[in-house]
Amino acid sequence: MKNLLVITLLFSTTAFTNINLICDKPYYFFPDLEKRVLLSFDSTENIVSRISLSNNLMVVLDRKDSYEETYDYYKFGYLQGEFVFLYTVNRSTLEFIDSWIPSSPKFYKCKKVDDIKYKNARKGLVEYRDKIRDKRKI
Repeated sequence: MKNLLVITLLFSTTAFTNINLICDKPYYFFPDLEKRVLLSFDSTENIVSRISLSNNLMVVLDRKDSYEETYDYYKFGYLQGEFVFLYTVNRSTLEFIDSWIPSSPKFYKCKKVDDIKYKNARKGLVEYRDKIRDKRKI
């Protein structure tokens, strides 16, 4: 019984440490995997993992940043000289804003998913990348 209590406590503290989001550009029927962004916020280490395809679609990029949490937003990608965050996630609407190019920010709608769906989405990006690589002539 004592061991069961320890296992339950361990599970309850580790199960809620990650917040996984799948973020897509607005779409009608199917999301565009070329523009999909996967975010995973690890509250124990205060690190966000941002996974997406590269511009040429040949590499799955996994970038890690520290993030700040406010009442309304998760913010990451801090620019020291500019004193601004490049990426924000609205905690109530789950809207992800990519301000890498300040004149034309990209807006994504996110949905919160469990670990299994997050891993499947990551696997889907890898499979899409492999499919694009296989289409190359040389």
